[in-house]
Amino acid sequence: MTKKSGKPSKAASSETISDIFENYAREKIQVPWELRIDTKIAAAVSAVAALLLFGTFVYHFMENWSWIQAFYFSVTTLTTVGYGDIHPTTDLSRLFTAGYILTGVAIVLASLEIIGSTYITRRETQILLKKQKYESERTKRKKQRQNL
Repeated sequence: MTKKSGKPSKAASSETISDIFENYAREKIQVPWELRIDTKIAAAVSAVAALLLFGTFVYHFMENWSWIQAFYFSVTTLTTVGYGDIHPTTDLSRLFTAGYILTGVAIVLASLEIIGSTYITRRETQILLKKQKYESERTKRKKQRQNL
């Protein structure tokens, strides 16, 4: 909807997300919160991805593992699964792994907390908005019955 006329804006089915955002910006309408990408979530996902990439690179060069093995070990380490099928073989890589586990698990847990709490907050907001809408419609119907 446009702010001035109250009419729905023209939205073609072939519009992309960026087109929708551009239309909102052009019409100076606030983007609905359902379409926004929360910067906290983006930062959390980026931190985990950077941690996985860092671990993959270090293990690839330090242990001479293939890229797949290094990535696999990084994932199993950060998720605390640790199957034990591959493991660090040098003292230097063991020391790195100890630090990687301590910092990496903390970052992954913090990221999961950010993502989870954001989801719960958004869901609570949706429920409250539906409740408010229902209550306002109920009040309108009650007033209409009293006027009859």
